[in-house]
Amino acid sequence: MQEIGVPLPRLLEVYDQLFKARVLQEKDRQKNALFERLLQTQQQLEQLRQEMKEERESGQNIKEQLEAELQEAQSKIKAVEKRHKEEIERIQEYNLLLQQREALQNQMKMNAGPRQVSVKTVVV
Repeated sequence: MQEIGVPLPRLLEVYDQLFKARVLQEKDRQKNALFERLLQTQQQLEQLRQEMKEERESGQNIKEQLEAELQEAQSKIKAVEKRHKEEIERIQEYNLLLQQREALQNQMKMNAGPRQVSVKTVVV
């Protein structure tokens, strides 16, 4: 090895330093690759968190919308039930008035019947 003019211990020392430098470079390269993968994973995680948040908000919005629609439908049902009850009450009042009218007509017929007979009897 002395043919190139460098003593063997010095050559081994330089070789060892080069080897260590290459190992350090490889470690740095691997560290950088791992760091890049970590960044990508963190970005993916953040994206998934954002998507979950949007889905949760969307689900919440849908839930709120459905609850609002349900309340509106319940209000409409109550209004229809109230109108139905009022209509039934009006029909019952109308039926009562019809019954009273019929009773009055019958009473008038009964009262008018003998008078006409008596008037006819007198005329005859």
